[in-house]
Amino acid sequence: MQMIPVESSQIHSIGYDEPTKTLRIQFKNSKGEPGSLYSYANVPPELHVNFMAAESKGKFFGANIKTASDLYPFTKICIASLSGSQMGGG
Repeated sequence: MQMIPVESSQIHSIGYDEPTKTLRIQFKNSKGEPGSLYSYANVPPELHVNFMAAESKGKFFGANIKTASDLYPFTKICIASLSGSQMGGG
């Protein structure tokens, strides 16, 4: 899944796989560098489009994804276990 860097104080990059409706969000750590990566299930394509278009990605995430964890269950992904191709490098 290709991860696209975004302008945000909280979020480093966002990726989406429409066939599986999987959204991935890599947050920034305390130094502003790439940090924890989370995978969210059952995310409709329209939500991803609106997320990418949002002026504030952090506010959109908080209002539409984080608060709807019953709709979009999430899993924290271990960064060290990902290869370059899974992170969009290949």
